[in-house]
Amino acid sequence: MAGAILVMGQSAFGQNVTLTGTAFSPANASASFRMLAAGMAQSAPTSGTFSDEFRWLTGSGEGFYWVRAIIVSGTFTAGTAGSWLQLNTTRTWSRNRTSDVAGTTTVVATLEIALDSAGALIVASFTLTLNAEVII
Repeated sequence: MAGAILVMGQSAFGQNVTLTGTAFSPANASASFRMLAAGMAQSAPTSGTFSDEFRWLTGSGEGFYWVRAIIVSGTFTAGTAGSWLQLNTTRTWSRNRTSDVAGTTTVVATLEIALDSAGALIVASFTLTLNAEVII
């Protein structure tokens, strides 16, 4: 039996995630987000150290869920977009920016969670925004 999808005590994703990784040139900037099979969602700014954002699943049953990232704007530097991925392992999405060009590079995506690999039974979704900012 599948566990319940929860975010901060709510019965479905009631929040969006915006993460900005900032670096001073000549360092590269990055922002990453990942969903762990054990039910935790985590983020990492430029430091690369992940910390908990929220719990996406309580109980067991992580292998029963699938995730898909649909790009709204921009591109991921790493991570799969457009395909359903089983949440039986960690899934990570990232956006980077190179060090010599000041500014912000952004990707916005809708992440959907489904009970099947075809996405016929979507049970939750949220907007993920990753900003990688270089300051000179």
